[in-house]
Amino acid sequence: MGVAKVSLPLPTGEPMGVRIWRVIRDLCETVVLVGTVGEIPEGLHHLKTLPDLRSGRPGPLAGWEALLSSGVASDYLVVPCDLPKVTAALLSLLAAPPPGRAAALKVRRRDRVEPMPLRLPASALREVSAALDRGEHKAGDLLARLDPVEVALPAALEPELFNLNRPADLDDLRK
Repeated sequence: MGVAKVSLPLPTGEPMGVRIWRVIRDLCETVVLVGTVGEIPEGLHHLKTLPDLRSGRPGPLAGWEALLSSGVASDYLVVPCDLPKVTAALLSLLAAPPPGRAAALKVRRRDRVEPMPLRLPASALREVSAALDRGEHKAGDLLARLDPVEVALPAALEPELFNLNRPADLDDLRK
C-alpha cells in the first residue's frame, strides 16, 4: 500500500494504528506496538515498541513471538492495526474466558475461528517459536493447535472484522 499499515490514514484522516490504540487503550493495562511498524504516527510515540525477534520473517507469528517473549503480561490481547471497524465491544468478548488459555472469535457464517484478533497466554510462546522454527507462518494453523476457547461472535459484530489488506479495501471502506 506504499506505507506501513500503522501509519496508513483512514478516510477520517486518522492513522489506522491510532484508531486501534483508541479502541484498546481502556481494555489493556499496557499497549505495545509489535513488529516492523515503520514510521510511528503522531499520537503513538509514547507506546513501547517490540521488533520481531527474527529478521526476514515478517508476519503475525513473528509478532506473536516477540510479544509473548516480552514479559509485559501473562495474557495478551492481540489486535492487528488493519481492522478499521473493530470496537471495544467486540474485543471485550475475548476477555471473558478464564485467563491462561488462547481465546479466538468463532464466526458462524465462516464456520471457523478467526486468527485475529485473539487473546494469547504467555505460555503459548513455546508453540509459536516451534512453529516458526519449522518454517510455518499461517496464524490459523497454529491457532488450531493452541486449542483456543471459541468465543461466539454475534452476527451483528461480524462487519467489525473487515480487514484492510489491499488498496481496494481502502476504497471499500470509503463507501
